[in-house]
Amino acid sequence: MTFPAPKNLPRLEATVGLDGAGVLAREQLPATLAKSLPGDEVVLMVLRPSPWFLLVGRLDALVSIGVVIGIGAVIGWLQLLEVRSGAVLAYGVIALSLLIIWNCLDFATRAYVLTDRRAMRVSGVIRRATFDIPLNRIQSVALHQGIRERIVGAGTLLISSAAAGGAGASAGEFTWYFIDRPERASAHVREAIERYSRP
Repeated sequence: MTFPAPKNLPRLEATVGLDGAGVLAREQLPATLAKSLPGDEVVLMVLRPSPWFLLVGRLDALVSIGVVIGIGAVIGWLQLLEVRSGAVLAYGVIALSLLIIWNCLDFATRAYVLTDRRAMRVSGVIRRATFDIPLNRIQSVALHQGIRERIVGAGTLLISSAAAGGAGASAGEFTWYFIDRPERASAHVREAIERYSRP
């Protein structure tokens, strides 16, 4: 199967942030990913999680830490146990700070890439993981929007191949988590499947 030269291919819009402005070039891929792609493979779209990912992507953990801080402060204030409210607040602030730093690192290391041959996900703060599925093996592209995602206009795409069976990404499926304009991204993936996976 031969692929047309990159200059003849229309670029699909890459949405970045809430305004959807800007198309990311191949040079803007994570360095390790850019080096691993063949020179003739055309990058159609590069996405990152929505900036809302930093605030609401781990909202459950933020709320849990806040609740523990609140309970600890009330216990200390009522002197039910020998707990200092100031110490509870200090530990809580440290825990919140660490969670925010982790979210920022997680956000910065995630990339979702669509090329003329495959869909990919790159992620990992400490250990780097790259998953890809050839376009001609993708069997379904499902869109999921939980309430948090719907409120901010984000969503998650689940991309599955024929090999998907129950062991997660290793079985041929992965997600593009918390992306802006997920309907548009889903349409671009489907369009790429139609255009590039047919002989």
